Amino acid sequence: PEPMPPQLAFMFTKISPEQKMYMWNIYTLIFVLECLDVVLYWALLRYGPMVGISFGASTAIFGVIMIALCIQNVYILHDVI
Repeated sequence: PEPMPPQLAFMFTKISPEQKMYMWNIYTLIFVLECLDVVLYWALLRYGPMVGISFGASTAIFGVIMIALCIQNVYILHDVI
């Protein structure tokens, strides 16, 4: 908008190529962690009962981690794309 209010100017600044590459690296890390969370969930379901971890606890662990990662995923993609 013209004239640009000072409190909104930061929302319209372009990110530098270095910032963009940094965010893509973080996005890649988040994607890998999401994939590893699925593997962790499988391991918890497979081996959890042997050490006393129930289905509910396994699902809660998976869910908390995945929710946090997905929120960060949205924030990163919003800035990069």
